[in-house]
Amino acid sequence: MIEKIRDAKNWRERVEIAGNKLPGTVFDELFSEAKLAWEMETKYVPITRQIHEALGKWLALKIRKGQVQILHEMASALAKWKRHKPKPNFELIALFSMSGMFPPGWTKTWGRDASGKLVLGYTMPPPGTRDIIAMRDIKASLVRHDPNFSEDKWPSSRRKIQRYAKEFKIVLDDRPGFPAGKMRHNPAKKC
Repeated sequence: MIEKIRDAKNWRERVEIAGNKLPGTVFDELFSEAKLAWEMETKYVPITRQIHEALGKWLALKIRKGQVQILHEMASALAKWKRHKPKPNFELIALFSMSGMFPPGWTKTWGRDASGKLVLGYTMPPPGTRDIIAMRDIKASLVRHDPNFSEDKWPSSRRKIQRYAKEFKIVLDDRPGFPAGKMRHNPAKKC
């Protein structure tokens, strides 16, 4: 999995690989489209028809050319699909989700204008923003992604995240609390 993640082009691909939803065959996209068409068959007939036509045309072309090997490989990939049981790595998903939101140097390209709107090309970072990812934000992301998350598992998850971040050169901030310049809203306090 780590090798595939290293070869990924962007953070979305990394999150998808870490999610381990697909077995990683060369026919994953084809099978995903076929599955989607089957699930949408009664809801979105025009889209389903387009997918079926494209798949049928592709299959007819392979048969016409006599590409037996591709059909054997497809059958083997389908067997892998049937056996595949997803085992997502929630620590990697949380880390890559946050690193996609805040890539290195993001404060140099994004900022807030006079009205407070987030804009591209603003060279000064807004007060209180960091160019590194806070562990508390990754923990919040992990809580959202991992249905079995508990505080007891956090120390081991934290160590894994730190190891992965070091391996993928993602800078983390371990300081507790909120960024300097930001005030935490207290809902109990009346204005």
